[in-house]
Amino acid sequence: MSTSPFVKPDNKKELPDNLFVTIPDETIVNVPISGAWFRILQQVHEYLITSVDEKIVIETAVKIKSDFKDVKEEDVTLFDTAFWAISMLLAEISNQAAAQDKAKVYDREKFLASVRSALAPGAEPLTDEELQIVLEKGAISRETDPIAQAAKKFVDPIDDEDKPTED
Repeated sequence: MSTSPFVKPDNKKELPDNLFVTIPDETIVNVPISGAWFRILQQVHEYLITSVDEKIVIETAVKIKSDFKDVKEEDVTLFDTAFWAISMLLAEISNQAAAQDKAKVYDREKFLASVRSALAPGAEPLTDEELQIVLEKGAISRETDPIAQAAKKFVDPIDDEDKPTED
């Protein structure tokens, strides 16, 4: 008999070794995530991206963007699954933070420097005054940022004009 760490604390019953407890696929679990934990998850994401050849990251990004459409199951790698999972988790946490009005505006360079260091304190969000100054200066957006545009070409190598049309 073994005791599963997933058995509720009020259920002290031991399970036979041939049984285990897990979360059913259709069950939704709510997990509170702190900003510091989110930053660590971002580091995991960055590690995945930098741990393999750029070509693999691009191929995986294309598979994810197509929602794995027309990708054979045997062609889905463990890296594809790991990258997809951490990307979706980060996106969902970001969406929930925004919906709960917990997301704040940060200076990109200062924030990225803090993300790359697990032990460094997080960057401070911009104050309303600082945000107003940046917006008045015409801050670089994803649409005008040359780095963001170059990255987009890797993920979306086909321009809208080049996409085939359905008749």
